[in-house]
Amino acid sequence: MVERIHFVLFSTLLLSCALLPAAADAHPHVWVDYRVSPRIDGGRLTALDEEWVFDSQFSSMLLNDAAPGWRAGGALTPAIVRHLHDHAFMNLGHYGFFTQVWAGGKQEGFGPSRGFAATMTGDRLVYRFTLPLKPAVDPRKEPVEIGIWDTSYYVDLEPAKPSAKAVALPAESGCKATVGPDRNRPIYFGTVIPTAIRITCP
Repeated sequence: MVERIHFVLFSTLLLSCALLPAAADAHPHVWVDYRVSPRIDGGRLTALDEEWVFDSQFSSMLLNDAAPGWRAGGALTPAIVRHLHDHAFMNLGHYGFFTQVWAGGKQEGFGPSRGFAATMTGDRLVYRFTLPLKPAVDPRKEPVEIGIWDTSYYVDLEPAKPSAKAVALPAESGCKATVGPDRNRPIYFGTVIPTAIRITCP
């Protein structure tokens, strides 16, 4: 028996429906290694610069479906990058780009994403983009937590290894980042403990 699995979390513009065995309904289906560089200006956290590196299988599937003219091993032309932006990136905004920020336990919001770029690292597709906080928050007054995860666990987003290098803070900020399990916010029916980033500043 087979069932039609829609790649909903990346929108129907990322991939057409695929037929997979029922056993493949286990999660996750897509793997992403991420790095994040929090921007701290005037002591306030103003934006997150994110880099996502997709697994090679999904990279190939996505590029074959959503990057007209791309050939395996080929470069991503400006036209392909624009197409990816319009048809395989912007709809992730419906899911908040899988990014959450809490200041003092209160969830914060983002303005429109900006600075999208797409490149290849070997056979893996890389997205880079910026999410501006709206409003900016002050990590000197209260701890800031960053969670980059998909609550449905369809996509497994994890800090790039070693995790100490997955977060790059401005040295002049004096802030520190701690990467570890967030046991207060389990996902996927409470069965998965995601990884969060905690930022503290003097």
